[in-house]
Amino acid sequence: LLAECWRQGALEYRLRRTQQIIHARLTNNPARRHFLLCSRRLGKTDLIFTRCDETARSKPNARVLYLAPTSKDATLIARDTAAKVFEDCPEALRPTWHSQEKEFRYRNGSILRLAGVNSETADALRGGSADLVVLDEAGQMDNLRYVINSVVGPMLMTTKGHMLIATTPPYLLKARTEGT
Repeated sequence: LLAECWRQGALEYRLRRTQQIIHARLTNNPARRHFLLCSRRLGKTDLIFTRCDETARSKPNARVLYLAPTSKDATLIARDTAAKVFEDCPEALRPTWHSQEKEFRYRNGSILRLAGVNSETADALRGGSADLVVLDEAGQMDNLRYVINSVVGPMLMTTKGHMLIATTPPYLLKARTEGT
């Protein structure tokens, strides 16, 4: 049963109750842009990384981007979270980590890529397409409006993909007052 959940990308079983409620609302909401304003220790990163993995597993050749303020942040956060998320994943179903490209590769051709967007590095992401883009700790991102509208938004146009913008309250409020 566990292996079948992993094969299908049906991983809500591993989430805590509050995370399951958020997961269900994301799943049943037709909107393509979702904002998650979550308190610390809720498990926001675990939830959104699980969502990234589900997308990669359930859609062959999917392109999933997990973005954080810096590339180092993305790698540290996602690798730590991945260790926890993949804890009960059968070895044969685990994606492979490619450190040079900073991406997890799945047997179905999907890719989960980790990247940072601060210090004008967001422009390096332009031009590709994506099925899901997650902006974790979005309140700490430079030029958040630009990243959302000019970098990430166009990536989702041809795939009709989704965007998850997640942060904790103090950072989001600061970003909003700075015109984001």
